[in-house]
Amino acid sequence: MRSAICEYKKENSTISQKDMQAWVQQKFDLTTSKSTISNTLKRTLKYLSNQRKNSDVKRHKSAKYPDLEKVFFSSGWLERFKARYGIKSYRRFGESGSVIMENIENALLGIRSKLVD
Repeated sequence: MRSAICEYKKENSTISQKDMQAWVQQKFDLTTSKSTISNTLKRTLKYLSNQRKNSDVKRHKSAKYPDLEKVFFSSGWLERFKARYGIKSYRRFGESGSVIMENIENALLGIRSKLVD
């Protein structure tokens, strides 16, 4: 929306901020203040340079695996897939990274048997 405001101002350079407010109200059905229009127009270069990027995304990060990114349309499907099937990644730090899980499981069995007795 902000890039549209900047584009409109670029095309209509003599338009006042009050008229810009009316245009935003009509175009986006949104009431804005003069300061919002002013702050948006101050950052025209920023908004127009971001216009080339996908406007649906809030932040643009470079792909960690660009080949995979080319094959699939977005990483959203992967995040939803992982959430659906409970797939998580864990990092082990310090001593917890050196623990042998089989020893813990055996120790838990021993503890549980003592608690039952």
